[in-house]
Amino acid sequence: MDDARRTLLTDLLSTPSPSGFETVGQRVWIDYVREFADDVWTDDYGNAVAVHEGDPDVSIAFTGHADEIGYIVRDVTDDGYLRISSIGGADRTVSKGQHVTVHAETPVAGVIGQTAIHLRDVGEEEYDDIDELFVDIGTEDDEAVGELVEVGDPVTVETRVRPLHGPRR
Repeated sequence: MDDARRTLLTDLLSTPSPSGFETVGQRVWIDYVREFADDVWTDDYGNAVAVHEGDPDVSIAFTGHADEIGYIVRDVTDDGYLRISSIGGADRTVSKGQHVTVHAETPVAGVIGQTAIHLRDVGEEEYDDIDELFVDIGTEDDEAVGELVEVGDPVTVETRVRPLHGPRR
Protein backbone atom coordinates (compact mmCIF):
# COMPACT_ATOMS: atom_id res chain seq x y z
CA MET A 1 0.00 0.00 0.00
CA ASP A 2 1.40 3.38 -0.94
CA ASP A 3 1.98 6.08 1.68
CA ALA A 4 -1.06 8.22 0.73
CA ARG A 5 -3.47 5.29 1.05
CA ARG A 6 -1.82 4.11 4.26
CA THR A 7 -2.24 7.62 5.69
CA LEU A 8 -5.92 7.66 4.67
CA LEU A 9 -6.50 4.25 6.24
CA THR A 10 -4.73 5.27 9.45
CA ASP A 11 -6.69 8.54 9.59
CA LEU A 12 -10.01 6.73 9.04
CA LEU A 13 -9.26 4.08 11.66
CA SER A 14 -8.06 6.55 14.27
CA THR A 15 -10.86 9.10 13.87
CA PRO A 16 -13.69 8.48 16.35
CA SER A 17 -17.03 8.03 14.59
CA PRO A 18 -19.49 6.04 16.70
CA SER A 19 -23.00 5.51 15.34
CA GLY A 20 -24.88 8.79 15.32
CA PHE A 21 -21.62 10.78 15.49
CA GLU A 22 -20.05 9.86 12.12
CA THR A 23 -19.51 13.38 10.79
CA VAL A 24 -15.86 13.69 11.83
CA GLY A 25 -14.94 10.36 10.22
CA GLN A 26 -16.89 11.21 7.07
CA ARG A 27 -15.01 14.49 6.83
CA VAL A 28 -11.69 12.58 6.64
CA TRP A 29 -13.03 10.54 3.70
CA ILE A 30 -14.60 13.57 1.97
CA ASP A 31 -11.36 15.55 2.22
CA TYR A 32 -9.48 12.65 0.59
CA VAL A 33 -11.91 11.87 -2.28
CA ARG A 34 -12.55 15.51 -3.15
CA GLU A 35 -9.30 15.42 -5.16
CA PHE A 36 -10.64 12.64 -7.41
CA ALA A 37 -14.38 13.32 -7.52
CA ASP A 38 -16.40 15.58 -9.78
CA ASP A 39 -19.00 16.11 -7.08
CA VAL A 40 -19.06 15.48 -3.31
CA TRP A 41 -21.96 15.97 -0.89
CA THR A 42 -23.68 14.74 2.23
CA ASP A 43 -27.42 14.24 2.57
CA ASP A 44 -30.04 14.45 5.31
CA TYR A 45 -29.65 10.72 6.05
CA GLY A 46 -25.99 11.01 6.99
CA ASN A 47 -24.61 9.65 3.72
CA ALA A 48 -21.41 11.04 2.27
CA VAL A 49 -21.36 10.68 -1.52
CA ALA A 50 -18.66 11.24 -4.12
CA VAL A 51 -19.26 10.94 -7.86
CA HIS A 52 -16.63 10.54 -10.55
CA GLU A 53 -17.93 11.07 -14.09
CA GLY A 54 -16.37 8.55 -16.44
CA ASP A 55 -17.65 6.22 -19.14
CA PRO A 56 -21.44 6.86 -19.36
CA ASP A 57 -22.06 3.15 -20.09
CA VAL A 58 -20.38 2.00 -16.86
CA SER A 59 -21.66 2.54 -13.33
CA ILE A 60 -19.86 1.28 -10.26
CA ALA A 61 -20.81 1.96 -6.66
CA PHE A 62 -18.53 1.49 -3.67
CA THR A 63 -20.32 1.58 -0.34
CA GLY A 64 -19.32 1.28 3.28
CA HIS A 65 -20.16 2.22 6.82
CA ALA A 66 -18.75 5.38 8.34
CA ASP A 67 -19.59 4.46 11.92
CA GLU A 68 -17.90 2.37 14.55
CA ILE A 69 -19.23 0.46 17.50
CA GLY A 70 -19.39 2.58 20.62
CA TYR A 71 -21.29 3.54 23.72
CA ILE A 72 -23.09 6.57 25.04
CA VAL A 73 -23.13 8.01 28.56
CA ARG A 74 -26.66 7.42 29.88
CA ASP A 75 -26.23 8.21 33.58
CA VAL A 76 -23.71 9.20 36.25
CA THR A 77 -23.61 7.51 39.64
CA ASP A 78 -23.26 9.45 42.89
CA ASP A 79 -19.78 7.98 43.35
CA GLY A 80 -18.49 9.26 39.98
CA TYR A 81 -18.91 6.35 37.58
CA LEU A 82 -20.49 6.60 34.15
CA ARG A 83 -23.26 4.20 33.20
CA ILE A 84 -23.31 3.47 29.48
CA SER A 85 -25.54 2.06 26.77
CA SER A 86 -24.39 0.61 23.48
CA ILE A 87 -24.61 2.32 20.14
CA GLY A 88 -23.79 0.35 17.04
CA GLY A 89 -23.98 -3.19 18.44
CA ALA A 90 -21.30 -3.25 21.15
CA ASP A 91 -20.35 -6.77 22.25
CA ARG A 92 -20.78 -7.35 25.98
CA THR A 93 -18.31 -10.27 25.92
CA VAL A 94 -15.34 -8.04 25.09
CA SER A 95 -16.34 -4.74 26.71
CA LYS A 96 -15.02 -5.18 30.25
CA GLY A 97 -11.56 -3.81 30.84
CA GLN A 98 -11.45 -1.83 27.58
CA HIS A 99 -9.76 1.54 27.64
CA VAL A 100 -12.19 4.12 26.29
CA THR A 101 -12.43 7.78 25.39
CA VAL A 102 -15.47 9.84 26.31
CA HIS A 103 -15.91 12.41 23.55
CA ALA A 104 -16.90 15.34 25.71
CA GLU A 105 -15.99 18.95 24.96
CA THR A 106 -12.44 17.84 25.82
CA PRO A 107 -11.82 14.07 25.41
CA VAL A 108 -11.74 12.15 28.71
CA ALA A 109 -9.90 8.85 29.21
CA GLY A 110 -11.59 6.01 31.06
CA VAL A 111 -11.81 2.26 31.43
CA ILE A 112 -14.82 -0.03 31.49
CA GLY A 113 -14.69 -1.51 34.96
CA GLN A 114 -14.61 -5.13 35.95
CA THR A 115 -13.98 -7.11 39.10
CA ALA A 116 -10.30 -7.95 39.50
CA ILE A 117 -9.48 -11.54 38.56
CA HIS A 118 -8.24 -12.41 42.04
CA LEU A 119 -11.57 -11.29 43.52
CA ARG A 120 -13.75 -13.39 41.18
CA ASP A 121 -14.98 -16.87 41.94
CA VAL A 122 -13.68 -19.51 39.55
CA GLY A 123 -16.39 -20.50 37.12
CA GLU A 124 -18.27 -17.22 37.39
CA GLU A 125 -17.22 -15.83 34.02
CA GLU A 126 -20.59 -14.32 33.25
CA TYR A 127 -20.96 -11.35 30.95
CA ASP A 128 -22.92 -8.38 32.22
CA ASP A 129 -25.25 -6.62 29.83
CA ILE A 130 -23.82 -3.36 28.52
CA ASP A 131 -26.37 -1.41 30.59
CA GLU A 132 -24.86 -2.93 33.76
CA LEU A 133 -21.29 -1.85 32.96
CA PHE A 134 -19.64 1.33 34.20
CA VAL A 135 -16.81 3.56 33.06
CA ASP A 136 -14.29 4.79 35.59
CA ILE A 137 -12.77 8.16 34.63
CA GLY A 138 -11.03 8.60 37.96
CA THR A 139 -13.45 11.05 39.54
CA GLU A 140 -14.67 10.73 43.12
CA ASP A 141 -18.29 11.85 42.69
CA ASP A 142 -20.98 13.00 40.27
CA GLU A 143 -20.10 16.67 40.80
CA ALA A 144 -16.54 16.07 39.54
CA VAL A 145 -17.91 14.11 36.56
CA GLY A 146 -20.19 17.02 35.69
CA GLU A 147 -17.17 19.25 35.13
CA LEU A 148 -15.88 16.85 32.45
CA VAL A 149 -18.68 14.77 30.93
CA GLU A 150 -22.36 15.12 30.07
CA VAL A 151 -25.06 12.50 29.69
CA GLY A 152 -25.31 11.85 25.94
CA ASP A 153 -21.59 12.10 25.23
CA PRO A 154 -20.40 9.29 22.91
CA VAL A 155 -17.74 6.82 24.05
CA THR A 156 -15.36 4.79 21.86
CA VAL A 157 -12.92 2.00 22.58
CA GLU A 158 -9.38 3.30 22.41
CA THR A 159 -7.65 1.87 19.37
CA ARG A 160 -4.40 2.36 17.56
CA VAL A 161 -3.06 1.40 14.18
CA ARG A 162 0.19 -0.54 14.05
CA PRO A 163 1.90 -2.06 11.03
CA LEU A 164 2.42 -5.83 11.10
CA HIS A 165 5.49 -7.62 9.77
CA GLY A 166 5.62 -9.24 6.36
CA PRO A 167 3.74 -8.66 3.12
CA ARG A 168 0.27 -8.31 4.73
CA ARG A 169 1.30 -5.49 7.03
